[in-house]
Amino acid sequence: MILNDVRVAAIELLICLLVAVVARAKMVNINIKAREPFSFIALGDWGGRDTAPFVTSVQLLVAKQMQKYAEHRNVSFVAALGDNFYFNGVDSPNDKRFRLTYENVYLKHRLRHLKWYVIAGNHDHRKNRSGNQIAHSKLSSQWVFPDLFYTITVRVKLRSSRHLHKHYKLVRILMIDTTVLCTLYDELYETDMFDKLDDMYYRQLLDELDESFDDVGDDGDENRPIYLAMGHHPIHTNMMHRNASSCMRTDLKALLLQYNITIYISGHDHTLQYSYLSESRGDDEHVHSFVSGAGAGLYRVPSKTSGNSFFVNQTDTFYWSEKKARDGGFLVMDLYENHFEFRFINTDGLTIYSRNKVKY
Repeated sequence: MILNDVRVAAIELLICLLVAVVARAKMVNINIKAREPFSFIALGDWGGRDTAPFVTSVQLLVAKQMQKYAEHRNVSFVAALGDNFYFNGVDSPNDKRFRLTYENVYLKHRLRHLKWYVIAGNHDHRKNRSGNQIAHSKLSSQWVFPDLFYTITVRVKLRSSRHLHKHYKLVRILMIDTTVLCTLYDELYETDMFDKLDDMYYRQLLDELDESFDDVGDDGDENRPIYLAMGHHPIHTNMMHRNASSCMRTDLKALLLQYNITIYISGHDHTLQYSYLSESRGDDEHVHSFVSGAGAGLYRVPSKTSGNSFFVNQTDTFYWSEKKARDGGFLVMDLYENHFEFRFINTDGLTIYSRNKVKY
């Protein structure tokens, strides 16, 4: 009886989401401007707790370091990578959790001027509540969550000293709801509907990318934009006893490779990770895979590689999980015209791993 109830609820949820996808002909696009380097913070799994005080001690420490970093850097926005409110999302668009878990924690100092571009995680989708977070966008100037999936187009002003004729570069960011795309709802975990590609949703992503690739850009700039994608679930993980879902590591990764989207940023695993994933056909087909899932705490789970260590620091692989109490952190990325740079920062404000001048 319980299983049947779960199946019925899950089917109703999927029908609602599929109808929404069918009804919408085009993804929402948000246009913003920035200066080179275009810099942002990526933070996942930061959603506090569902009992008072509705925050974790690690979350407060991470927020403090984010505020310190933003005070001295030209950060454009924060990308919230899902699992924004543990453990079952929020009850309404004006739920007190927006104030207690989000506003009171992060919107201080320089961060109070930054917009948060939000995607949902599996916890946000529980009990079909993700729509409450989307509706909150109408109540907040900082919280930007127009739809389950959408795009951000950034017009980046290049440093004029290096460019006589070309002054701008476009960056296009695909914000993907991976719970919907790959049917990764917690309610479906023990059913045969879990981890299945939503073909209709996938085709809409393909259509959006095909159309954007036909666009040569503003001001006659025919150079290809820089493409990134963000979602809650990873396409690859080095965490012991965990694998990326079949749909994520095959279908979504194939989409990234097909369109040469070489940066993918996610959360879900409560770790900080970087992996350079190269296809056997050559270096031209690759993805820089990031996991920034340490916003409210870290798992104490070792890596699959390098002697099952809790800390792996190699040229093409980085893995960091809890080594001491109150560990956590976030990702910062700086995009230039022809390369990008990134760093992971922990609760002590230390850069625990960074790379400079990485080719897209």
